Amino acid sequence: MTRFQEYRFITEYVAAPPHQDARALETAAKNAFSNVRLQRFPKHKVSYKKKKLQNDSLRAGNMSNCIRIENGAISIPKVVLVPIVLHRGLETKNKTVTFQIQTRKFGFSITQEEECKTATQLLEKSSGFDINSKQTVVGSNGFVADNPKFLKQSKEKL
Repeated sequence: MTRFQEYRFITEYVAAPPHQDARALETAAKNAFSNVRLQRFPKHKVSYKKKKLQNDSLRAGNMSNCIRIENGAISIPKVVLVPIVLHRGLETKNKTVTFQIQTRKFGFSITQEEECKTATQLLEKSSGFDINSKQTVVGSNGFVADNPKFLKQSKEKL
């Protein structure tokens, strides 16, 4: 393998799917057996209709830019170029890609990493609002909106 530098991505890609599945099982076990969270161990119930359909999926990380989108197709290692319809433009680098095949059609879910913008303005005061039967809204800053009882009275007259 060291002689062929153009096929170097194959050695990196082979270990990726089992590693992703192991991480998913580890987080599922952590969530199931921790006392802090109220999650249970996942039950994989599959309906009869889904059992009959082909429903295979594979999640792979984008190590060394092995998954690329070029000329209206996505390139997957060990698979040919698959045509893709992009619903939105991709702005940042791909992090992970989930491939799913259902009834001889491919589906792709692309996860991207984007930095969050910091808050432009920090609030100095906070206020709370309460819904009351006597008044419609009562605020902690003194705001009061009365209940519009004239609507009920005019409804009875009509």
